[in-house]
Amino acid sequence: EDFNIEDYINYVLETPMMFLIHNQKHIPVPHLTFRQFMQHGYEGQPATLQDWHHMLTTIFPEARLKKCVEIRSIDRNPALFAMAIIALCKGILYSASNRKKIKEIFKLWHIQDLYKALEEASLNGLKTKTPSGLLLELAQEIYHLAYQGLISIQDKNFLEYLRPWLFEIKKNPAQFQITASKRLTYP
Repeated sequence: EDFNIEDYINYVLETPMMFLIHNQKHIPVPHLTFRQFMQHGYEGQPATLQDWHHMLTTIFPEARLKKCVEIRSIDRNPALFAMAIIALCKGILYSASNRKKIKEIFKLWHIQDLYKALEEASLNGLKTKTPSGLLLELAQEIYHLAYQGLISIQDKNFLEYLRPWLFEIKKNPAQFQITASKRLTYP
């Protein structure tokens, strides 16, 4: 609830580094956090702003701060689906009343509930049970809030791409892949 930019920076500083890039070479950096690297350097190399930018690209939380906020689960979706998710986020995040409503919806959730829902959604899609009910119902409610929060017709048109998935088909694209993979048999 109180997570802020300072907390995010501390999270990145305490994350173990994977490697450095110096003179166009990848140098493995075992068991060293970026904070330790800033304080002591590594093999005579002091930390640079370029190292910090590189570090920001090697951490993998769901939302990653770079020059923008990158929502990583959007990365591997078809363009129209990605644009719809961006419109959904915009409809929620750009509206103070919607941010307040989202906070209310998730007030009973604990971080463990979020991790559990993410894991179960990878198996059950929109049929996943959450503290707020079925994931499908939660997604439909958030869709309506986002639609109300959008001003631009273009943004609303992008968001409309989600409508048939949430209100007619009632499955997300991954559920089709899950179903198909369950039908496969391996020798």
